[in-house]
Amino acid sequence: MIDTMHILLIILILFNIVFFFLGYFVGRLHSSQTNLGSQPVSFFDKQNSKNEKTINKVTIDETKYVTDIKTSGMEKKYESLGEVKTTNENIESSINKLKNIKG
Repeated sequence: MIDTMHILLIILILFNIVFFFLGYFVGRLHSSQTNLGSQPVSFFDKQNSKNEKTINKVTIDETKYVTDIKTSGMEKKYESLGEVKTTNENIESSINKLKNIKG
């Protein structure tokens, strides 16, 4: 005799099978409507086509030209762009050690 646990298990398995096929058919319907009969496009084909499109030939516009830039009228506000630090350390021995390690 079949008890209620077996009946519930059979019903769950049947529901899984029914919903699997239902999802399959809905997916097929949806994909056939969106593609309109065209072949699926590969991800790698898209990448290759982008690389080909980005390579452009260099074109030179000969109607434009650049003249000399004169900076004589500009005001110089700073002597240097950063801090200048001087040191009295002798680093010759460190340089010689590095040369020996490399050699």
